Amino acid sequence: MRIVIIGAGMVGQRIAKALLAEDRDVVLIEKDAETARIALNELDSMVIHADGFSAEALDAAGLSEAELFVALTGSDEANIVACGLAAARFPSVRRLALVSNPYYLELPSGSKATMGVDELINPDVETADRIVHAISEGIERGLVLLPGQLRMRPVQVGKDSPLAGKSLPELRRGAERPFLIPALVRRGDFLIPSGRDSLLPGDLAYVLAEESAFELLLGAHKQERIRRIVLVGGTRTAEFVIERLAGSERRLGIFGRLARGFSRERPPELTLIERDGLRAKELARSYPELLVQNLTVSADSEEVESLLGGADLVATLTDSQSLNLMTAFRAKRLGAGKTIALVQTESYRKLAPALEVDAVMSLEESVVNTVLAEARRARIRTLHSFSEAEADIIELHVAADSTAAGKRLRELERLREALVLYVLRAEEAIIPDGETRIAAGDRLCLIARRSMLAKLERYFGGGNGD
Repeated sequence: MRIVIIGAGMVGQRIAKALLAEDRDVVLIEKDAETARIALNELDSMVIHADGFSAEALDAAGLSEAELFVALTGSDEANIVACGLAAARFPSVRRLALVSNPYYLELPSGSKATMGVDELINPDVETADRIVHAISEGIERGLVLLPGQLRMRPVQVGKDSPLAGKSLPELRRGAERPFLIPALVRRGDFLIPSGRDSLLPGDLAYVLAEESAFELLLGAHKQERIRRIVLVGGTRTAEFVIERLAGSERRLGIFGRLARGFSRERPPELTLIERDGLRAKELARSYPELLVQNLTVSADSEEVESLLGGADLVATLTDSQSLNLMTAFRAKRLGAGKTIALVQTESYRKLAPALEVDAVMSLEESVVNTVLAEARRARIRTLHSFSEAEADIIELHVAADSTAAGKRLRELERLREALVLYVLRAEEAIIPDGETRIAAGDRLCLIARRSMLAKLERYFGGGNGD
């Protein structure tokens, strides 16, 4: 599968690296000579130094043989024009355009088709949806894979832990409810464990189970309801979050409706801290449900500390990555229940664990994951990326002509370097064992190294699959 990308900046390079790791054919077009040179040195792919809005450059990139075209320059209009040009020459190629202006998202689908765009990607919207989804789940230190059914939590194994020293089969035999340990971090190394492995003191074990099974395995866990939310920064990302949480009819996507599910009683109290007076007044007028405080969050004031420390959840959404991380850290120390910090780049994301931030949302990662989801033919969806290794939790569809359909898990040679976490069949989630038989139409959730994704896609996606 060939993918042509216009724009070889940080986002373009991250997408290209991920696709190349999946054994895909990637071509980048970049008009800036220095950026093109850096991309050429960093990537094992073709990088064309040219203006991507010319027919010659698109022909040189082999767009006629591509399945996906992605425009990622810093100009909304240029990205849309590039998609239009690609559509005129090769209408069968699927086309994605990165846009920062929310105006374009409100255009009817007919207008997008006329412009030659199949999908518009807005980093603020994608990130806001993830933030609201995380808030609606209470920011558990873990990942909700199937709401109301399955959750994965990282569990630190102490020397006195009931898990320490036991093999995985031994733990499963002694459990009243089914569970899996699909991943371990041991002395900094990321492992996908086999049945022969045991848990050792110091391990970080990722445990997958139903909520009731967690209580039986690890003891009761009380989840506090979120009543007070404080947002810091009136950015565009913050406004999309406010739209969803405050009940505005202008919300985009499905997660705004999810936000209503916090409680059958009253919705959470929502406060915004914004230092710019004009922006604070604008948001206060637009969202009467929102309590806006015109304050500087970095100020050493009792009012700021009271707001941060008294919140059940603080989300720091300013344009400054460092301010977001440090404010989330400060809020945690002041007594905030949970914290979310917004960052733009992956390098800042890696600082979060040391600062006790519960969740980090990355604008860059939101774009990368959206493009990767579009690029994967077997309808692979990335649910979680592990910071400890080049591994993802993915969900994929088993095609009717897949050679895996009808086989037991233990018979699937391609899964020796991956692990199936659950099988979703007719809305029923099954935690499988080796005897579980795969059927066409199933959705599988797997943990796998990124180098395996192209093979898994071919295997389960059918077509040219084995």
